Amino acid sequence: MVALLGWVIVAVVTAELFWWIVGGAAIACVGWLIYREWETRLWERLAADVENAEIIARADEQHALALAGDPRGTYGIYPPSPLVWPGAGPASLR
Repeated sequence: MVALLGWVIVAVVTAELFWWIVGGAAIACVGWLIYREWETRLWERLAADVENAEIIARADEQHALALAGDPRGTYGIYPPSPLVWPGAGPASLR
């Protein structure tokens, strides 16, 4: 009998506060989604910071090479292909 009375009280309280419970659950879900988005953007910013640090380090290295007169400082890791003039080369030596 006491257990039945307890269940009735729980049912009545739940019925009376149903929309408060639904609203609280909705607020909790929205808060969780906002947190997940913030965390995702945080990791993306950290990855971008690491990438930018790598670019800055490479730029500093190329600047030092350029100041030393090394052509790698001018062209970086992608040097231009050598110029080939028409008529110049092994075929023109015949």
